[in-house]
Amino acid sequence: MIKTLHIQNYALIQSVTIQWSEYLNIVTGETGSGKSILLDALGLLLGNKAESNILHNPNEKCIIEAFVEVSCFDIQHFFDGLELENTKEIILRREILPSGKSRAFVNDHPILLHQLKDFSTHLVDIHSQNQTQSLTTSTFQLEILDLVANTTHITKKYQRDLATYKGIEKNIQELEKQKQLILAQKEFNSFLLEELNKAEPKPEEEITLEAEQQLLENASEIQLQLTKSYYILQEQETSISEQIREIQTGLQGIAKFDPSIQEIYTKFQTIAIEIKDISKEIEKMTNQVAHNPQRLSESNERLDILYRLFQKHKVKTSLELINIQQNLNNQLFSSEIIEEKLHELYLEKQKTYDETLILATTISKKRAAVKDDFAANIAFTLSSLGMPSASISILLSTATTLNTMGIDEVTYLFSANKGHAPKELSKVASGGELSRLMLVIKYLVAKATTLPTMIFDEIDTGTSGNVANKIGDILEEMSANMQIISITHLPQIASKGHKHYKVYKNQEMEKAQTFIKELNTEDRIQEIAAMLSGKELTEVAIKNAQHLLRL
Repeated sequence: MIKTLHIQNYALIQSVTIQWSEYLNIVTGETGSGKSILLDALGLLLGNKAESNILHNPNEKCIIEAFVEVSCFDIQHFFDGLELENTKEIILRREILPSGKSRAFVNDHPILLHQLKDFSTHLVDIHSQNQTQSLTTSTFQLEILDLVANTTHITKKYQRDLATYKGIEKNIQELEKQKQLILAQKEFNSFLLEELNKAEPKPEEEITLEAEQQLLENASEIQLQLTKSYYILQEQETSISEQIREIQTGLQGIAKFDPSIQEIYTKFQTIAIEIKDISKEIEKMTNQVAHNPQRLSESNERLDILYRLFQKHKVKTSLELINIQQNLNNQLFSSEIIEEKLHELYLEKQKTYDETLILATTISKKRAAVKDDFAANIAFTLSSLGMPSASISILLSTATTLNTMGIDEVTYLFSANKGHAPKELSKVASGGELSRLMLVIKYLVAKATTLPTMIFDEIDTGTSGNVANKIGDILEEMSANMQIISITHLPQIASKGHKHYKVYKNQEMEKAQTFIKELNTEDRIQEIAAMLSGKELTEVAIKNAQHLLRL
């Protein structure tokens, strides 16, 4: 229930605050006074798109704010989703900045626009001529049946389960695509993997083989040079080792005469040791290096295999080959994993489908149980609204597939005239008939469940006299259980209000402004009398107004 609505800097409104009644609220005003502005402002609070050119003062921000009581609504999941504390009363606020940027808040907590829309549509329902057209859609028709049959909670669970089912179907489709892709390449990938497995590449193997190849290909030259080096160092008559020993002997004899000579002698001792070590290493290497044609052939053959694989896979190292080998292995293994996952998903899909179908069947049975009585009640109530010959029937048939509203296909058949067979509602009902039909449906639904605040924008279009009076009675009766705001041009309906507000425009100011004020008893008499007789109030009109107001 909307307790307070504040509109600031919006269109022709500079600043307006309205304290609404929890029962029937009437809004009247001349054509062009700005009643539509009130609805548009409420629409912004429900998440409608905002335009920057709606600012009354283009240099200031627009604020639409409502103080709403929510204690009778089950909206805990919205508070949970916004991570807010569930309170009995909340403040909804929408701000439009001069830049055109829009912001939305719940209890001063910033939220996204779609969150505001989801949240507020559970609190306020604006009935306009556009919404009347929704009566001809199957989704709306089934939603109405669910409200009457009290299956809305089941339908919501069904829709969640259906979304899960659709999600499983999507996962299956994606995995099937992956599977087909892998299968298309499986034979070739298996061949590549078998080839790599047979080759058994080892990390940096080519580096070792290339070094060995160099050694084996030049074994004779290497052995010759090593032998020659060893001969020069140790074997020839005047070898380097022998010459160093002669130098050491000479220096040893004179080292005692000069410390510098002793230092040189010591260095030659070190050199002698290093020459000896080098000679041993050369001797060892000489023995190890041997001309081995067979091993050279094996190395060349192995390198040929690796180089061919390098070229084939467009890589340069054996490590890259090993990575490719692992990837191929993973791909082939993943096909087995996909098969297992698909098997699990198909089982889960069938289980989810069966459970969802049970819910859909339950909903369908409950709809079928109430549809005939509901249709009869609609026809009975329409008769008091100037449609005594109206007849309506609701047909349900089973759809071929599960849809968002279950397994039902629905058709509302309608006839407003005696002797005319009912036909599909969208093809035979006029705008005025649809308006009255929508009012009746909401009136009957309001008896069956808790509905949000309802705002009716000229629900009385095309009516007058006793029919208008009956519409007023229906609105008044509905307001006993829910808050109603009705914008009307008819005095019969205006007189039923618990509170009455007048929208008027002041053209004498520097900039035209729209104002809204709550009428007291005397104001209401004057307003309703004017609605009866025009601007020149007659005594008869005033008495009729008093009569309508039960004064």
